[in-house]
Amino acid sequence: MKNSLQKLYDVITKYSNLLFLLITAAIFLTLASINEGEEKLPESKNGILDISNWNFDKKPTYTINGEIDFYWQQFPFDKSGKFNTNLLNDSSRVAVKTRKTWSSAGIPKKGYGTFVLQIKMPKSDMVMGIKTFRVKSACEVWVNGIKTGGIGSINKNEHEAIPSGLPLLIKLPSNSNIELVIPVSNYDHSLGGGITSQIKISPYNQLENTKTLNLIETSVAMTIAILMGFLLLVLFLDRKKKALLYLGLFSFSILLRIISIDEVIIYNLWADIPFTILQKGRYVGYHASVIFITLYFRQLLPEYIKKWFVYSTLCIYLISIAYVLVTSTYWSTKSAFSLNIVAVLYGLYMLYVAIRLLFSQNVLHKWIFVIIMFIAILIINDTLHLKGIIDTMFIGKYSVLLFFFVVLQTIIYFKFQKEIEAENELMGLMVNQKEMMIKEIHHRVKNNFQIVSSLLELQSKDIKDIKALQLANDGQNRLKSMAFIHQKLYQNTTGLIDFNEYLKKLVQEISVMYKSETDVEIAINAENIELDVDTAIPLGLMVNEIITNAYKYAFTGIKSPSLSVSMKKTESNTYTLEIIDNGIGINKKIDVLKAKSIGLRLIRSLVKQLNGSLEVRNDNGTAFKIKIKDTEERKLVD
Repeated sequence: MKNSLQKLYDVITKYSNLLFLLITAAIFLTLASINEGEEKLPESKNGILDISNWNFDKKPTYTINGEIDFYWQQFPFDKSGKFNTNLLNDSSRVAVKTRKTWSSAGIPKKGYGTFVLQIKMPKSDMVMGIKTFRVKSACEVWVNGIKTGGIGSINKNEHEAIPSGLPLLIKLPSNSNIELVIPVSNYDHSLGGGITSQIKISPYNQLENTKTLNLIETSVAMTIAILMGFLLLVLFLDRKKKALLYLGLFSFSILLRIISIDEVIIYNLWADIPFTILQKGRYVGYHASVIFITLYFRQLLPEYIKKWFVYSTLCIYLISIAYVLVTSTYWSTKSAFSLNIVAVLYGLYMLYVAIRLLFSQNVLHKWIFVIIMFIAILIINDTLHLKGIIDTMFIGKYSVLLFFFVVLQTIIYFKFQKEIEAENELMGLMVNQKEMMIKEIHHRVKNNFQIVSSLLELQSKDIKDIKALQLANDGQNRLKSMAFIHQKLYQNTTGLIDFNEYLKKLVQEISVMYKSETDVEIAINAENIELDVDTAIPLGLMVNEIITNAYKYAFTGIKSPSLSVSMKKTESNTYTLEIIDNGIGINKKIDVLKAKSIGLRLIRSLVKQLNGSLEVRNDNGTAFKIKIKDTEERKLVD
């Protein structure tokens, strides 16, 4: 499967520029053709439509536009139920373009009424018909006093009226003059009663062919949605990638949307399905598809799709799904306007992301640009269509093309994953090589320190002057303290030194070098302190100087010598090091902060280097208290 996807991707990549141009052109040509030529169509006036001169041979479909008579709270039936248009009086003229709903005339949305339109047909041997895609109400269709169709069950009583979502297809008689009467009742849709999409007049066989074509198109789209959904879920179970799960759930959401909008299939399978279920299915399918495609793009493009956008989308559309499920159809459709605004804003943000991708150097990003453009256009198209601003097809009509994009997205995802895995593998190798190099450097530095220390040790054997010998030993000690640091760095992979362990080894080495007649009791506490090399080396040198001096000078005549070393980290990212001995103390004539001895000058210099402070107490022994800042704090100061 993966190899097949790779081959398909290679073909698409080879002809990517051509396909990119063709698909982009198709999208924008579709948009450019919205309502094309409708301004030239004859419109009905005063409730009369004259298309007697319309040439159905040249242009076989005519869309009804203009004024249509409407009789509010009136049905053309007497008490016995007999049809009689003479019972209709005091009409309102409903002037509409794409929607023939009575609310467009300022009439209350809930209730019942009758639409009447007189049509002057051209003389022709063709059998003509009328078709409308969506009614969202209950209605009957009477042509020249004969009932020729209807959906649902009309009634003056709200609780007895039964709405339907089926499309209408009516065969017209071979008359030059037609009286079209449509009684409608609506209590379930906030748009108002009537016909909420185009009414088309066309040769009847063509309308039937269109119906068959729509049925095939819907069936194909549903099949693709099911296959893609299951395929993506199988791939998710195999590869454990969330993006594949979200894309699969997106396919099933679109499937629900298709079934709910193109009702022909569902009504054939379940003739008595309540209209409210279909209406809820439309909204739930739409909201869920937005959620899952957003989560998918977040997985695919985390640097473009921000977290705040994802969280906002999830919050809004999850609440919307819950609202649709618990409220009546009327109120769920009434709240659609606010969601339409959200949908437009969502589409605009996605267009913004798409434009950013367009300027990316990555060919995959350019393909995702086309896909996001298409999805954003679908969302905006649905929204504007629902409000009657434009008269286009719903998302269901684009489903086959949409699922071509789903397939393409799957291929893109696999390609992305392949590139990411290759990059991660390369980065992993680079990190490993870097770690090995750093380890090797620390190892060599440690060895160099040890070589120099050994040379000093050899050289010191020939030194007769006691003071010079002491200086050589002190230098050797300092080198060892730095060598220990690099040894610890070589032995771990974190790049940090466990300072507690380091102190123990350092104090042990110093105690071996400066043996005392009485063992010194040593307490070390620097637990959970880890330092980088820039902090550890200066601190190690200071500890070495202070402890060396303690062993050399502090414990003369002391029966129970003791030495404690502790280090703590404060909340302000500073460290406090304390070294305390119970020795004889420093000669009070010596000012530690000004003394010119090499050791004390070195300590002061290192404290300054670490942006720290030094405090010395000379009471019942000597206590050094050094406060320093960590590396990050020092960078801020610098």
